[in-house]
Amino acid sequence: MKLKSKEIGSNVEILAADEFAAVPVKCAGTAVLKAGTPLTAAGAAALNGSGAVGILLYDVDPTENPNGAMVVQGVVDYAKAKANAGITATAATLSAAIPGICFRENIGVNTALTASVYAVIVAAGGTAAVTLANASGDITVTSDNTAVATGAESSGTLTITGVAAGNAVITATDEAGNDVTISVTVTAAA
Repeated sequence: MKLKSKEIGSNVEILAADEFAAVPVKCAGTAVLKAGTPLTAAGAAALNGSGAVGILLYDVDPTENPNGAMVVQGVVDYAKAKANAGITATAATLSAAIPGICFRENIGVNTALTASVYAVIVAAGGTAAVTLANASGDITVTSDNTAVATGAESSGTLTITGVAAGNAVITATDEAGNDVTISVTVTAAA
């Protein structure tokens, strides 16, 4: 037996949190797809975000082995994904296209306010607790989709309440303007 090896890229870590969900994907095309590439359901690159349903976790050469892992829920370091994959879409465009992923643009910039996790899954009617640290003054909490999830902060604990199945982003902002975003997936009540 003869073994053939082909180097297709480096292992760039695009994730900004340990918690994430990925699904198998068969990548399309003849060129190497880099980690951080937005993908359509058919496995084609969507660098402008149009039709994107997930983000490629690792480099894939479709001509050698088209199988890859597509992140569909979690927190992605937008700057790393953009630099590695050549994304032309803004973080806001990608967030709208792929609501299960929170695209963080300010990683390494905000050293004041931090969260214990940046992605949660909660059942409708249930709650999840996230610890906030290093806040400067009072914290204001907002949700981009109050029909799906809401949040409230008390004594450094952000309580996220699932309202109905879907995706939302909860943002906690302190008085100095530092913020953290939590990607929330709400599942149907059991």
